[in-house]
Amino acid sequence: LNPVAWFILKCTLEYPQQFAGKKWPLPNFVRQWPDFIEDFIAGKVKKRKGNKKVHFSDPQQLALMDLPDADLAWQIRAWGRWVLERAKADLAPRYPVTNGEPTVAYLSARTARDKVTASRIPLLKSFWMCRKKGQRVALLPVPAEDKSGVNFVLLREADLDQPERIVSEHPHLKLWDVSAENLLEFLRAGTMNRAGVWSPVSGRPGMISLTMEDLRRQGQQGLLSAQMTVVVVEATKPGAKKTTKYYRLPTRLELDVSDVQTEELESVFASLPHGIPNEPLPPVGTLGFRIPLYGFRKWRDVFTSRQLLALGVFVRHTRQAIELVRRETPFAAEVVGAYLGILFGRFVNYMSSLCIWDPAAGEVKQTFSRYALPMNWDFAEANPLSESDRYYAGGMEVAAKAIVSLLAATEMNAQHPDVRRRSSVTSSFTQQQIIFTDPPYYDAIPYSDLMDFFFIWQKRLVGDLNDLYREAYSADSGPKWDVEANDGELIQDESRFSGNTTKAKQVYEDGMARSFQRCYESLSDHGRFVIVFANKDVEAWETLVSAIIRAG
Repeated sequence: LNPVAWFILKCTLEYPQQFAGKKWPLPNFVRQWPDFIEDFIAGKVKKRKGNKKVHFSDPQQLALMDLPDADLAWQIRAWGRWVLERAKADLAPRYPVTNGEPTVAYLSARTARDKVTASRIPLLKSFWMCRKKGQRVALLPVPAEDKSGVNFVLLREADLDQPERIVSEHPHLKLWDVSAENLLEFLRAGTMNRAGVWSPVSGRPGMISLTMEDLRRQGQQGLLSAQMTVVVVEATKPGAKKTTKYYRLPTRLELDVSDVQTEELESVFASLPHGIPNEPLPPVGTLGFRIPLYGFRKWRDVFTSRQLLALGVFVRHTRQAIELVRRETPFAAEVVGAYLGILFGRFVNYMSSLCIWDPAAGEVKQTFSRYALPMNWDFAEANPLSESDRYYAGGMEVAAKAIVSLLAATEMNAQHPDVRRRSSVTSSFTQQQIIFTDPPYYDAIPYSDLMDFFFIWQKRLVGDLNDLYREAYSADSGPKWDVEANDGELIQDESRFSGNTTKAKQVYEDGMARSFQRCYESLSDHGRFVIVFANKDVEAWETLVSAIIRAG
């Protein structure tokens, strides 16, 4: 029923079977990339370091080469790179390289307004950035002279080995009762805990300046903001071959280019269907969603202004790529557009202000580390131009390898998969030998609300690929429960029934019973019905079993 799930299944089952064994000429622009040609001829992508000369480096040789036709995976590699190169050209000024060290991520803390001084308080659960032995890095807060907020000093391993010197060089620490003996504990505690937040400008550790209720109120009033604290780069130590993650304070340039004005965003999104993602987030109280409590009202609020700019640029160039494919090889426009959409979906998962930094792994963690959207007080903004596997460049190869596997798995399958977007409550089929279902896990996961994170971008990216896609993405968001139609997504979420838990439970059970009844009617005489249900809640199992019994 949900277009996001339907789209993924089409890319997993339908398109691979349709294009298994098919090859067609690569776009002519690949002849500009000697490394791509070398990999294509070799049949695999080689990892390259430095500026080592590739085999096919003569432009005339590349222009005259007779290239064999390519399968779907190589087509996606080609068009994905076409998108990436144009996005890099547009976005490079927003992601500057300093001292020749590529940026991995920009770490930020959300900030709140101090009640006493109106200064900005950074909301950090810890001042530690990295606690690896021999590589320790921490932030030391220093109140700004004008009392407007907090600046930071970066403490490295050599500094942390001399806590007495740190305390003597920063007299304000004594005002906070921080000594050489308790410095490490002070760094561990940060500015916030479950009780609330202390202010480095007007208060001291342990003195609560803002409660959690104050933070929620400020969020609803639009008073929460963010402050970049650290930039993580790939650095090479003298004499070393491997790079290492290096933490440093942001430069003035990096601070300036991170702030994108509304006019520039509107200019980028003006040519895209539906414009800037202003679709509403689920309301306060929705299962799994904490962010609306803190003033997040629209999906655009989940992203920083620079992230929105970058995503808009990638969508714009992806749509241009789809149009070029449509002109050159019309039969491939839908499938290439679809897989570029899948590639973008993987990419956007690492491009929200709900991503966090994992210092142990030295990487940005995805938005959906679990099936919810909680409030993160400090977050990591990935550099979308990085070569990491998690972002667009590395994601191309991950997607291409997956396509290779899918093509191989479906090549010998003569039957064409039929992926339909229908309600299981109202649809029925005949003489099915097996029906396999993994139904919603009661009140564990708000599937449709979470999938809207991807829906809003798919709508802008592939929502007009053809009439089928236009119908699928015609709404503002994915389908929820429709009271009038008595149909829709089946989860036990009382927020959809004005807080009535009994009503929510009854709708879930009734809907499941009707769905299972349709399945029962659709089975052949010797057919099998398989249900996968992973839940530890006894009430969830009672409700599901009751629905099965009612279905017959």
